[in-house]
Amino acid sequence: MADIEHQPAYAIDWIAPESDLSDLVNTFYVVKADAGVIQDVMPAYSAQISIFIRGFALMHFPDLEPSETATINIIAPLLEAVPFELSGPALQIGASLTPLGWVTMSGMPADQVNNRTVDPATCLSIEQLDYLSEHIDSCRNGSIDARDLCLELGRALRRSKREPNPKHLSLVKSINDWLAADLNPKLEDLYARVDLSQRQAQRLCKRYFGVPPMQLIARFRAIRAAMLFANDNLPAAMRDEVLGAYFDQAHMIRDVRRYTGKTPRGFSIKSLGQDTLEPKAHGETARAILSNPYAPQRQSGGPVENDSQ
Repeated sequence: MADIEHQPAYAIDWIAPESDLSDLVNTFYVVKADAGVIQDVMPAYSAQISIFIRGFALMHFPDLEPSETATINIIAPLLEAVPFELSGPALQIGASLTPLGWVTMSGMPADQVNNRTVDPATCLSIEQLDYLSEHIDSCRNGSIDARDLCLELGRALRRSKREPNPKHLSLVKSINDWLAADLNPKLEDLYARVDLSQRQAQRLCKRYFGVPPMQLIARFRAIRAAMLFANDNLPAAMRDEVLGAYFDQAHMIRDVRRYTGKTPRGFSIKSLGQDTLEPKAHGETARAILSNPYAPQRQSGGPVENDSQ
């Protein structure tokens, strides 16, 4: 991988969804990058709708040939870190989907479809795609800016918004609360929260989060540890608490590398992929991090050429 410290400058703008979309969308985002190629690793991030106004990316999903982005892209949930190259000058907007958002929009269980792109026509209607294409053209010709296009993406999602199953909505919220309660949550605490059998809870956890609860603990713990290690001023007591959640340091390094593509030492160097670990990039599911006084609150990106888009 190229030297991250000497790659093109970039900037990310996170845009919170309106309240009626917050169950389905973690955040909208705008990425701008200077000319050149940014080589990095995307942590195990949520499903996305990604739109390129300029530039493109090459994704290296596990066990698949490299995948080059189109204008409109649907990226299924990532269950492990994925290397990528972003070729600029680039302007990208998108939406990070919640577990409910992914299944509601696509109808595809996260344990069956993940770590890949899928045809936008399988998730979005012809009406939605035509609506987005019209506004993408408007963004390219300068009639609207990138933040406006994010608003239009939200309007497109509303056009076919299907209400999730209330029982499933309750389960997903219970899982998020359970994960937020402890760095190393206990399975019995989850089952005590839900009005379902253990088998039903495990099946629905796989459907919405991609893996059963035990593996979800490992991913959440590694991502949260990475968020905390990104804080240069993390107190020793908190560092010890993170390490104490693992059998030993080797297990911690292995899990953090699997889900973020880096070892804990790597978080001293800021990067585009690392910015997806920012709490603002995870919406409501990041409240455990936001409530932690040691969580990083750094500015994302760096200076790029100033333009209206």
